[in-house]
Amino acid sequence: MGLVKNECFKVFRRSKLALFMGAVLALQLITIFRILSPQQQDESAAGMNGQSFPLHMIDSQPFILALFAAVLAADLVADEYRSGTLKLTLLRPVGRGRVLAAKAAALASAVIALTGFSVMAAYAAGTLAFGWGDRLLAQGSPIDGSSVAVTLKAAAASIAPCTGFGVMAMFIALITESVGLTIGIAAALYLFLPLFGLDPDCSIVHLMHSFHGTAVRGASLREAASGLGVIAAYIVLFHAAGAFYMRRKDVLL
Repeated sequence: MGLVKNECFKVFRRSKLALFMGAVLALQLITIFRILSPQQQDESAAGMNGQSFPLHMIDSQPFILALFAAVLAADLVADEYRSGTLKLTLLRPVGRGRVLAAKAAALASAVIALTGFSVMAAYAAGTLAFGWGDRLLAQGSPIDGSSVAVTLKAAAASIAPCTGFGVMAMFIALITESVGLTIGIAAALYLFLPLFGLDPDCSIVHLMHSFHGTAVRGASLREAASGLGVIAAYIVLFHAAGAFYMRRKDVLL
């Protein structure tokens, strides 16, 4: 737990989280102005109201979350390697796999914080702009059940694939040892991986866009198991690959 607390402290002490909170808020304001524009023709935003706006933003912000995860991964691994902070950590009697696991937990904590901020800000901004409304809408279609509960479940579901993408970015950071290359490669994978013909059900990028839909649809855990399995595979495989690479690489030189 001490390692996790230390990594979380480093993540929340930096300005990256505040910067991305600002980016999320800016995206929400831009989206509101676009919806209110007389030229608005987005059917998915038809009948928008305050209780539906957070769900609309969960659909709209996967790229920001992917970029946030990549920036954190670059900071936690590549930047610390170049500055020597990672070497100091590894001088302690602790396994390198545990160090990577602590960094992944800190990354997930930051993603949770950004997602929670996004939902709260979207409720406030959406209600001020559109009023609360009388029903929850997802892409223009009414959704049964408690609007807040459905939205919170969707937000929670969106965290898992983003964490999987972040662990993959941490592995990239270990290989490249460069902040810029890590962010650039991760962004390129997000943008171009769907063009490689990979089965969407096996694509972490596709899951970042779609997995939260299982919560919106009220899918059972069994129905969501395949997506959870793919996400878990990304996390476990890239974490194991990173730990193996660190053991073979003499980071202390």
